[in-house]
Amino acid sequence: MEKRNEEHSRKKFIEEQLNALKHEERVLNETRTKLQQQKWHLLQENDKIKEKIRVRDAAAGAGTGTGAPPE
Repeated sequence: MEKRNEEHSRKKFIEEQLNALKHEERVLNETRTKLQQQKWHLLQENDKIKEKIRVRDAAAGAGTGTGAPPE
């Protein structure tokens, strides 16, 4: 009987640990998804800024008559 109780306690402990790990995995996956979304947002913003700079430099180059961006 004592061995049975010990096995039951061990099984219950393992199940609790497994559930805790599953919860932690869900939290980490949610965090990972949020960080990926932030990364893509920042990359899009970076691309927009680069395009604005390219357009600005092209306009500045057109104003000099050389067509080249200023150095």
